Amino acid sequence: MGAGKFFPGGSKKGKAQEEKAPEPIRAEPPASKKPGLFPNAKSRFSKPVDSKSKPGVLLMSVAFCVLFISVGWYYLAVRPAQMHAAAMAAQLAQRDKEVAELKKKQEETQKEVEKKAEAKVTLKIDTRPAGAQVVVAGITKITPAVFEGLSSGKATLVITLDSYHPITRELVLEGGQTYDLGLLDLSLKSGVLKATSPQKGATYFLSGPHSFSQSGTLPATLEKLPEGSYTLTATHNGWQLPPLIFTISDGKETLQEVKFPYGTLTLQTTPPGASVRRGRQEIGQTPLTLSEQRPGLYKYSIEKEGYRTVRVEKDLKEFETYPVTLTLEKTRDFTNSSNLALVWMTEGYWVGKYEVTQAQYEQVMGRGANASLFRGANRPVENVTWQQATDFCTRLTEIELAAGKLPAGYRYALPTEAQWNHFVGDANYDSSILALGGSVAPASTADVGSGDPNQFGLYDVLGNVWEWCQDNYDTQGRTRTMRGGGWLSSRDTFPNKNTRNGGGVNYRDKFTGFRVVLIKAT
Repeated sequence: MGAGKFFPGGSKKGKAQEEKAPEPIRAEPPASKKPGLFPNAKSRFSKPVDSKSKPGVLLMSVAFCVLFISVGWYYLAVRPAQMHAAAMAAQLAQRDKEVAELKKKQEETQKEVEKKAEAKVTLKIDTRPAGAQVVVAGITKITPAVFEGLSSGKATLVITLDSYHPITRELVLEGGQTYDLGLLDLSLKSGVLKATSPQKGATYFLSGPHSFSQSGTLPATLEKLPEGSYTLTATHNGWQLPPLIFTISDGKETLQEVKFPYGTLTLQTTPPGASVRRGRQEIGQTPLTLSEQRPGLYKYSIEKEGYRTVRVEKDLKEFETYPVTLTLEKTRDFTNSSNLALVWMTEGYWVGKYEVTQAQYEQVMGRGANASLFRGANRPVENVTWQQATDFCTRLTEIELAAGKLPAGYRYALPTEAQWNHFVGDANYDSSILALGGSVAPASTADVGSGDPNQFGLYDVLGNVWEWCQDNYDTQGRTRTMRGGGWLSSRDTFPNKNTRNGGGVNYRDKFTGFRVVLIKAT
């Protein structure tokens, strides 16, 4: 049987190849055996496939392929799916375990929460300032406060106090706990006050809520004033205005101008240089502007040597400016060498402008002659008899004659009642040194000229001391008349200017003095 090539499957393709003569067999070294997978390999297990064996070989090849594909599919598809399913099952088991553990923990936590919820809470709180109202869970207390037995959970804390900003906080309270919020500073509701005044040196006193008080000088800016109602009292030159009441609001500026409703008087005279007096006090000379005068009744006397005294009376209104312009009338008034001012009366005599003072009495009668009980150089001489007053007039006449100051044909004397009744003029109680009913009685005499002058420019014709007159008080001529009342006279004892009193020529007391007149000698 000739040699040929072997094709798996047992079939030949192509033409039969020509037979060749066998080649000589050469001796070769032994070779390692090769697997019987190659068609040319010579083995006892490798044989050509005949036609009868081809179906079996084909079936085996198909079976081998199916087996190969099945194993591949198993490892490539089935095995990974099984492994994935096993992994998923393990994961599910692990998740179930974790869920169970979580559920157990949740149950334990819930039990703990329920246990804590059943436990009560204590809350401590204080504020600065103390006394604030605190509300927690519908319970109200005043600081410092301790809330006991509060339920756990959320709660709203509200703190309020007049004039302070409220505090609101949301709290989460855990059962069984004690919370100490410590000392909370409350923020004051406050504003600013700016107080001014056109009057320099005005002072103020301010009072307000929470016992607030402060004083000082205007203008003033006061910051951080507690919100609320305030009272401001202003004072200037001893004049205190009615209180101003206003409100300070939180975060706002309040303006308050304090105006003292002063008036102004302007005094001008022709000729200028006249003295302006209020009572005994000289306050200046014309022209004169008197500013910052309180509203009310003012009485001034305008005096100038050789001119008639003029009175100015004005009821000054708030914020009023009142001008006074005067032309002074020349008169025969003069002051003698003993410093007695004398006022000319059109009836042809002079009268003393003031009651004789202690200084004048001593100058004329000698230093030891003054027996007055209420001592003072400018106070009227008192405790003097009618005879001593008459002696004074005689001595004064001699002195003035020697000094060349005595008008020809005139002498000094005590006035008659008729003269006194004339020169008392419109003198009244209100401007006199008298113990008037309902008022505090004077304790003694006052300096001459302390009251207001009458229409003739005479002072103290009523009050201060009773004044001796020439006339007899009784018909027998044993007593002399006194007129005008004294410092202790009242409406009960001295009902009007016509009231008379009397005493012997040598009678004296602390209520009686005198005034002189310069009359024609007879």
